[in-house]
Amino acid sequence: MKNLPVVIICGGKATRLYPRTLTIPKSMIEICGKPFIHWQLEQITGREVILCVGEYSKQIEEYVKDGSQYKLNVKYSYDGDKLLGTGGAIKKALPLIDSEGFFILNGDSYLNQLYMGFLNMIYSALPASTMTLFGGKKEENNIVCEDGIVKKYNKNNYTDDMKYIDYGLTLINKKAFDGKEGKFDLTEVYMDLIKKGQMIGLEVKERFHEIGSEEGIKDTEKYIRSKKCNI
Repeated sequence: MKNLPVVIICGGKATRLYPRTLTIPKSMIEICGKPFIHWQLEQITGREVILCVGEYSKQIEEYVKDGSQYKLNVKYSYDGDKLLGTGGAIKKALPLIDSEGFFILNGDSYLNQLYMGFLNMIYSALPASTMTLFGGKKEENNIVCEDGIVKKYNKNNYTDDMKYIDYGLTLINKKAFDGKEGKFDLTEVYMDLIKKGQMIGLEVKERFHEIGSEEGIKDTEKYIRSKKCNI
């Protein structure tokens, strides 16, 4: 069974973290003495990784290089002069992906990488798109999942039937991006799959950690420090 590659979205401007991210990308924010991307890549084993990078991409590339220090093969896909959005960035990276199925990982999320192995097995048996879900706080929830199928996904309009939040790790097929061009959000791709009933929902029990806010940065640093005895 082949280990499917991982695409990490790390090209956004991270305006919510200004002025911290005025001169560095979010992936290079220091957590426990190392850039956040170090902790992300350390969690991934035996896979090809494609980093979708934008402004300040050189900082990431100079630090990660080819990924050999993590025993990974890291490639880079560049937004270029214009931001492509999360969906457009992944669409541009597709020629670098050597399989039909691949993982999408949010560039600000720190997850348990064991779920990748589990999803890999699911995909080998049933090549369908799968979104990992977590039963979070009521005010955070943005997903309705019934009988293992995602029925609704909306980040801007909470409804009482929403019991889950997107965990930050999705398994998807290249075909989901057919017909999409230019700048677009990954949410559009997810919505198309959900409308067709083609998005499986997999509930996970361990909460994710993220660096999308100052509070999240503090929480992630505390969590990583608690897990790494030598820090």
